[in-house]
Amino acid sequence: MDATALRWVLGIIGVLFIGGIYLYSLYQGKLRRQASIKTFTHEEIESGFIEDEALRQELSNINAMLDEDINESEINDIKINPGQDSKSKTDFSDKPEIELPKVVCDLLPDHRIAHVLKPLDGHLLTASEIKNALTHSGFTLNEENRYRLEDNPNAQFQILNLTAEGSFQAIDEEQFTSHGLVCCINLTDCSLPLGCYETMLKKVDELVRILDLKVYSQDLDLLTLQHVTDIRKKILEELKGKPESEGDQKSVE
Repeated sequence: MDATALRWVLGIIGVLFIGGIYLYSLYQGKLRRQASIKTFTHEEIESGFIEDEALRQELSNINAMLDEDINESEINDIKINPGQDSKSKTDFSDKPEIELPKVVCDLLPDHRIAHVLKPLDGHLLTASEIKNALTHSGFTLNEENRYRLEDNPNAQFQILNLTAEGSFQAIDEEQFTSHGLVCCINLTDCSLPLGCYETMLKKVDELVRILDLKVYSQDLDLLTLQHVTDIRKKILEELKGKPESEGDQKSVE
């Protein structure tokens, strides 16, 4: 075999070897992801489901902060300092073809905070996926067939189905599927809006990791740290003008 032929043979072997390593790494990644979802082990699930790096870091900070059982006064004293404007890596024209539930749309835009969670590849979520993820994150189905946190009465937000009705009434049926989830706070009925929103962000982060979701604002733009910063500022401004005598009220009606 001459030198030219030998080089060709070695080149082909090298390409096949590299291709084999690449395919094997993809296969191992898929196995890790499946195992992580089944066991709900956050450390083994990649964190690249939120395109905005700054937002993903911010959610991680919120997780660490809330895991230390911060009390109400500490949450209300949180100072938001994003530093400089965060620029998303994703084209904001990439809006999903979806419609918010009627119960959310009936609230004025200034009276609600809503985040939409949809699968990365647009596939339908199954009943078992939704129930396992929401149960793991501490949610239970209420009498209105929406999910809310079981052990945190101050977290006055709900998770609705991404349909016009927003209901999970048929979730126990085997054929049930969903295009996504909607997390919503009714600000007119929320006694601790800032703490509620921080808790909602934490739970959104958990669901994103478990179910491989993208997160959108209520205007159906991909959520960024700038959106979160603007929402916090809006809440703080409303709290300054809110009478202290206003008591606790219920969440999304």
